Amino acid sequence: MLGSAKFEAGPVMEFMTGNLCYQIEHHLFPDLPSNRLREISIQTKALAERYDLPYTTGSLPAQYLKSWRTILKLALPNRFLEATADDAPETASERKFTDPRPQFDVVSGQRRGLSTALRYRPGA
Repeated sequence: MLGSAKFEAGPVMEFMTGNLCYQIEHHLFPDLPSNRLREISIQTKALAERYDLPYTTGSLPAQYLKSWRTILKLALPNRFLEATADDAPETASERKFTDPRPQFDVVSGQRRGLSTALRYRPGA
């Protein structure tokens, strides 16, 4: 889910792009026919929220520019990066799975997942 993003589209744009606007669902269920991805997207988003997983979505221009920004950032030599590979947003997700905090927030009782871990800044 971290390497995919959904972009918002109407029925015409869905058809024109071959339902590529449902990249998250396509990567989770690659054998599902593309005309069924809209149906499953509602359930996928609900599950992502329930388990605190990132569900990246936005307009087509915004997602396009973000993908190019990530490509350009990852293409730079390490000496130009502000963050190390361990804490850069594009590469840090694997390290976030080792979060020592409990899986559930003690106060609210809500599940802590990857979305919360990606926002977590130790010492902040």
